[in-house]
Amino acid sequence: MVDTGLHRAWTSMKSQLFKAQQMAKEWVEGFGGNFHAIQIGETLRSFTGIATVRVRATVGHDSYERLVDINVSPDEHWIAAGLTGASPISDR
Repeated sequence: MVDTGLHRAWTSMKSQLFKAQQMAKEWVEGFGGNFHAIQIGETLRSFTGIATVRVRATVGHDSYERLVDINVSPDEHWIAAGLTGASPISDR
C-alpha cells in the first residue's frame, strides 16, 4: 500500500561550498602555495537522523498500523549526487 509522505528535513548545504573553498585555501596556504579556486569533481549525499514511518500490516480482513522510529546513522545510505549535489536540496 502506498500513501503520500510528509517530511521535514533540514539541510546544511547552504554553506558547504564556502566551507570547501575555505578548507582548500587553508590547506594550500599551509605549505606556502597561492590559492586560486576549487573545482568540485564529485559529491555524495546522505541522511542522518531519525525517520518516523507509519507501518501497516494487513492480514486477511484485519489491518494494524503503528508509528516506528528508525535511526539512520551517518555511515549508511550515501548516494552519488553528481555536480548538482553541491547545491542545496529544494523544498519540493
